[in-house]
Amino acid sequence: MQLYLFPNVHKVMKAEKICSNIGIQSRVIPVPEHISSECGMCLLVESGDVDKCVELFEKNSIPFEVYHEG
Repeated sequence: MQLYLFPNVHKVMKAEKICSNIGIQSRVIPVPEHISSECGMCLLVESGDVDKCVELFEKNSIPFEVYHEG
């Protein structure tokens, strides 16, 4: 699974809708505390769809960061 971080909740929701529209399984979840103590949401996506998500977010001008453990 891969976490995508966005600058605001509106971008998270837009990204989730785009993923849903093409059948990519994703979930909007709170940003884990070890990543950020600020209130926020992120998108959790199955690992197999990582490349497609990056392509979609860039195509739709949605700024994001990919969170990598370790």
